[in-house]
Amino acid sequence: MADNSIPEESGYHLLKNITKDAFVPYYRGVNSFCSFKSIDKILYLIYASEDCSIISFDLINEKKINEIKKAHNTHISNFRHYLDEINKRDLILSVSTKDNNIKVWNIKNYECICNIKNIYEESVVLSACFLNEDHNIFIVASNEPRNIFEETKVYDLNGNKFKEIYNYDDLTRYIDSYYDKNLSKNFIVTGNVSYPRSYDYSSSKLYYKYADDNNKEQYSISVFDKDDVLKFIESSADHFIRIWDFHSGKLLNKIKLDISKYYSVYSFCVSKNNYLFGGTGQYIIIIDLKTQKIESVSLGYNYAFTIQIIEHSKFGECLISQGSSKSPIQLWMKDKKNL
Repeated sequence: MADNSIPEESGYHLLKNITKDAFVPYYRGVNSFCSFKSIDKILYLIYASEDCSIISFDLINEKKINEIKKAHNTHISNFRHYLDEINKRDLILSVSTKDNNIKVWNIKNYECICNIKNIYEESVVLSACFLNEDHNIFIVASNEPRNIFEETKVYDLNGNKFKEIYNYDDLTRYIDSYYDKNLSKNFIVTGNVSYPRSYDYSSSKLYYKYADDNNKEQYSISVFDKDDVLKFIESSADHFIRIWDFHSGKLLNKIKLDISKYYSVYSFCVSKNNYLFGGTGQYIIIIDLKTQKIESVSLGYNYAFTIQIIEHSKFGECLISQGSSKSPIQLWMKDKKNL
């Protein structure tokens, strides 16, 4: 276990506020925006406004591309992107938790190609993701129980329910899919109120529960394919980041955060060169996963609950972050001395 001192210089600085009209309806919202390079080579930022509109923004030319007004009836809580290479299009999944609604959009023409209403009977959809099985694109949805626990549900792009996966009576805060090329197999991974889990998609059965002491209530999870070991990374409410061997369930490492300085890591992303970037409330932390060295940058009065990495043609490797409510989406640039 690594317990680290925290140097103040992170190697990143705030370049600019990108938006003035972004809105996050829920505290600690993860995937409140998404950024990606489209099939047409446009570096997109997709985010929501307070009036339930979806806005697409060109990050290179710094201009609004389009606005889908009143895209949902209630506030939009999170987004996902999927590159549909077969049909040569970029798909965006948008979730409205309060309205229990998921929509899928074709960004090329901003057409809504799927509208799934009333997903759960006694609960609401909290997180969702795309999954590709045998060249068919599916939507996987998880729920926040209110009165009863309900299964993880899988839909096709026509909005038809394809299957259900029993989620072991737990509140799933975060859900994602991962395709293991070595096994030619899809997995679903979940961050929960109890322990994080993985599921074998084809059999719809629990694959592994990753349990260690009190690593309950995960805010963010990721599967990271590096160094011959498929790693499952999770951040929990107990101020640890844990790294697991995905297939064996063995705990490989746990990194402790300074409780006196940081909140928990609410959202994180991992770069190709083994760095983890996390939003911890008023700080962005950067962890070298090889040495476990932690660096940080203060956000002042702003917050970072969603954070993503982009490769900007003008500025190189950059971070994008967003806090809660009406916080601006911010662009962070790596210092030139570290390039």
